[in-house]
Amino acid sequence: KRNVLLNIVTVLFVLMALFLLISGIGKIWGMFHRENKTEKAQRIWEEEVYEVGSDQVQKAFTKAEIALWGEETSITKIVEWQLENLKEAYVWEEELDSCKEAELIFVSRKNLTTAEIKILNRYIKEGKNIFFTELPSEEALKNFSVKKLLGIRSYQGIQKKTGIRLTDQVLFDKIAELKEPFELKSVTLQQRTEVYASALEKEKKKDEELAPLFWKYQRERGCGYVYAADAYMMGSSTGAAIISFLFTDIHKAYM
Repeated sequence: KRNVLLNIVTVLFVLMALFLLISGIGKIWGMFHRENKTEKAQRIWEEEVYEVGSDQVQKAFTKAEIALWGEETSITKIVEWQLENLKEAYVWEEELDSCKEAELIFVSRKNLTTAEIKILNRYIKEGKNIFFTELPSEEALKNFSVKKLLGIRSYQGIQKKTGIRLTDQVLFDKIAELKEPFELKSVTLQQRTEVYASALEKEKKKDEELAPLFWKYQRERGCGYVYAADAYMMGSSTGAAIISFLFTDIHKAYM
């Protein structure tokens, strides 16, 4: 009887071990499968984004009329890389007031002084185009003058989103989506803005209800354009595509 009981316990132990082994393999396979799906989605996204080549971009400037001003960051490195890829000459300026000869100014500054806001407003009235490589700080986005400068109506705080949608204008007749959770500084926009990238949410919403990630704003006719992009957009694989789109869009405005 003791041997029979021992055999039964041994069989049960072996069966349990097999069950745990098979269950573990299943979980590992499931994780691997999910990772493969994520990697595939990322690969498709990058292929669609990187298809935006320099041969599709029309030059807007014929000389060094592009200036970068502010702090050097990982995002400005992407901007510089793409400018060089597009063979567009540019200069770094230490002082904002030194950008008066430029027609396009990349601003890499999270906090702006009253004097700097005044200079940027003057440049915009003169017809210069301003590109904010990332949104200002949360504190700055509470400032009425900063919001007015970027075409922002209200700041909604940091919010979690589930993905990105790029319009067909950015990718030259292709709409692309990437499902990937991230956080952003959520804003609502004023009139006379055009949105080129939005943040996706769990619940289905109309395009105009989605938080903007990249947009263009013109205060009034004759003024230059203000472009603004969330840091998450510019710091990812979409940064180069956005710069390419920027030059094509400005070229159309000049024509």
